[in-house]
Amino acid sequence: GKRGAFRLSMSPSGHLMAVASAKSGSTSELRIFNVATGRLHAACAVPHDAFVYDLCWHYFTASAPGMSQCHPLLISCSSDCTVQVYEVPEDHTASAFGASLLRPHARLTLPGHVYSVRPHPVLSVDPKQLVTRG
Repeated sequence: GKRGAFRLSMSPSGHLMAVASAKSGSTSELRIFNVATGRLHAACAVPHDAFVYDLCWHYFTASAPGMSQCHPLLISCSSDCTVQVYEVPEDHTASAFGASLLRPHARLTLPGHVYSVRPHPVLSVDPKQLVTRG
């Protein structure tokens, strides 16, 4: 965004970098770039409605309904009182129309600002279990 990036996070493989930046007003957008090429790899279709405080990655290691074993999860939290979880395919190749739009795999709404998020060890069994700090 024009006001700059305020949170960056490298994927565990080192191939992708997630960037949270101001979109318009108080909305924050998440974009994922290929580190080697600098090209946009994917963008998150559902922006946060406020400042993104934290981003983290987690490799999903076991099968669960609707999840792939080989794709990392990008987890974001915001002052809009939400945590969003995205599955990010690392092997994606941008189409002629550009980067993929990622929809949240899970969205958690909490009663206050969420300042930090980390996957709980149980996440490798259930991707909806997180550790948050508000």
